[in-house]
Amino acid sequence: MYKRIVKSGVILTLLMAMMAGAAQASVQVIGTAGYNSNTYNLIYDNASPFGSIVWLDYTHPADTWVNQKSWANGLLGSVTYYLNPGISINWGGSWRLPTTVDNDSSWSNPPLATSSEMAYLCYTDLGNTTGVGLANKGPFTAIGTNGTNGYYWSDTQYAAAPSFAWAFSTYNGQQNALDKSSAGLYAVAVRPGELVASTVPEPSTYALLCISLGVVGFARKKMVKRDEQPA
Repeated sequence: MYKRIVKSGVILTLLMAMMAGAAQASVQVIGTAGYNSNTYNLIYDNASPFGSIVWLDYTHPADTWVNQKSWANGLLGSVTYYLNPGISINWGGSWRLPTTVDNDSSWSNPPLATSSEMAYLCYTDLGNTTGVGLANKGPFTAIGTNGTNGYYWSDTQYAAAPSFAWAFSTYNGQQNALDKSSAGLYAVAVRPGELVASTVPEPSTYALLCISLGVVGFARKKMVKRDEQPA
């Protein structure tokens, strides 16, 4: 009997580990970043159509395309990382603006989710629908909120008109090519990277583990008491 209960506890523990892995969202907070004397979330996105990336959950004030690209590219020496316990990242490049597919289909309203990293984040990762922008923000707190709910520059120039670059609106979900000299567009930075390990269980996993161990412990205690009783 005891062996059966122990076996059940082991199976439950294994199922918990599998469930914890399967429950990992496509976007998850993996730590924070120190920037300009403030702290902002680092959010890992493992389902981006352009490969795994880390978002810096910070909106840079409105500026021209050239200035926003310069800001994003200069973050490498300006950001201090504080990753969660058990987390490590293999960085695949430097900080940049989100990229966009440079073709006419990106003009569609709403754009195809796979047409840009911001469109994918909005429609697929966060489950927003046409016209609501980032009504559902998930773990994000500083992108597409309050005064920053508007157009964000992408890293991609519009080849058909080199004085234009692609931009995505968190207000209405539209994606357009706009004049690079426009100074009213915000910026958010991303950095390519692969999550190496996540060895620390989620709080819910801890709870299930405690239940599993408790069942095994209780069964063992009952067996010991029974064995100690006189024949």
